[in-house]
Amino acid sequence: MDSPLSITLMGIVLVAFKFGRQISFLPLIAYSTVIKYGLWAAVIILDYWFRGGSQDLLLWMLFLSHLGMALQGFLFWRHLQSTRKEGLAAVMWMGLNDLADYGGGFHPSLYVPEQLPLAAVSAILLTLLLTGIIMQRCKMDQR
Repeated sequence: MDSPLSITLMGIVLVAFKFGRQISFLPLIAYSTVIKYGLWAAVIILDYWFRGGSQDLLLWMLFLSHLGMALQGFLFWRHLQSTRKEGLAAVMWMGLNDLADYGGGFHPSLYVPEQLPLAAVSAILLTLLLTGIIMQRCKMDQR
């Protein structure tokens, strides 16, 4: 549910932008999560392939579309100015999602059960990386 939700939030932000509306905290959450889950899915698919999994057309399309998600997030994110509250909201959103996914067992489907440690570590590392970037950007935007 992580990728569909993040891309839905991205769609809401883009529609709001098209009609001249701004939903204060939502853009940073949307941009951050499409980056996170786009990269996360690419890592999981690459791991599956390195484990000998099939490289069919559907998986290639899934891999490329998730990389596209991440690219989309980066393209929009670089123009965003965010407050500390918005940054905190995005960080909390991703952290709570990681807690639900890997603490509560609601993580996305994996190709093989052995991917669970990689899935958890990569999700948490992406959250930490994005947290650092978000906090740095929010500090700069406050000047």
